Amino acid sequence: MKYKKYSKKLLSLLILSSLGTSLIGCGSGSGGGDEDHSHSESHGSFDTQKTSFFPISGLALDNNEVTKNHLGDSSLAVFDYKNMDGEVDLPRFGTVRNQVVVEIPNSEITGLNDDEDGITNDLEAICKLDNTYYLAAESGYHQGKFGRIFLIERDPTPKALDSGLTIVKTYTQGINPDDFADASFEGLACAASTVVQGTYNILLGDRKSGKLYSTKIDPLEDSLTNGRTALDLKLVGQINAPSEWDTKRSISDLFYNTEEHTLYGVASSDPGDDSAKQPHSTIYQATHPFHLEDDQFIQNISSPEKIDIKKLRDFPHDKVEGITGYNMKDGIFWGSDNDKKGSNNGYFYEY
Repeated sequence: MKYKKYSKKLLSLLILSSLGTSLIGCGSGSGGGDEDHSHSESHGSFDTQKTSFFPISGLALDNNEVTKNHLGDSSLAVFDYKNMDGEVDLPRFGTVRNQVVVEIPNSEITGLNDDEDGITNDLEAICKLDNTYYLAAESGYHQGKFGRIFLIERDPTPKALDSGLTIVKTYTQGINPDDFADASFEGLACAASTVVQGTYNILLGDRKSGKLYSTKIDPLEDSLTNGRTALDLKLVGQINAPSEWDTKRSISDLFYNTEEHTLYGVASSDPGDDSAKQPHSTIYQATHPFHLEDDQFIQNISSPEKIDIKKLRDFPHDKVEGITGYNMKDGIFWGSDNDKKGSNNGYFYEY
């Protein structure tokens, strides 16, 4: 929940080994302890477990060096710390290196405090545009402030994420902030346009309503302009998690696989500290091909067209908020931010 004071969170780094079967189409597992995470036998078992101290609210692959050996060691994460007392100095970004989540010190992120609203607030999603740029989105507005999406530049050479990041542009969510005052954007997907070279089509998902909004950016051109740029967000569809999943949030993250034209997402439930229930979530995919890279496809989506989805996997003890890499180079990633006292966060890798 926005502006909820977080307790110190323990992030468990879990690396899974598979039995060589495909994730897509696998059913959900049964309940059990935290170590099971409801994966079926076809998903293998945990190989090892490590710990770190950061929640994960979004993940994006570093595809500059993607092989089976490096996939689990090459990812950029965002942490959803707030611009409030006690959290201002906490890290906003981290990398996954050698199967360990490591913070990127705020001092190594150029431009992190340059915007008029100060340091980032409640980063909930991130996606990779190309070998140079990423986008990272705040959950939304709070009392007329924030509601930003940051264009982040990195050195395009392999493993250069470790050398720091630079915020080169700040966008705002919508031309009129009042139109999105109640939105909480936790899903972000990106794809290079096949129509207009150098531009990218962006998909933002509101966690509760499941509404999907689309816009287009030109990173190179936008980075040359001063000040904020308001994004013209257009409603293009809606995802509604089935009631039997018992997830209050239809979108906790999104990931688009350009090669297979598939949109993935995760629905989650955050029962709160006072509830006896455990956080839980369900990863899903759109049942029909999606073409985020195709401008005409996006324009032709009637608003708000319902996007049919099917379940891929249940997590009975984790509020998964970061997914990336589905069906890319034999690897998948997901990370949780359980936001509940006494409940550890998790980071998982499977190939």
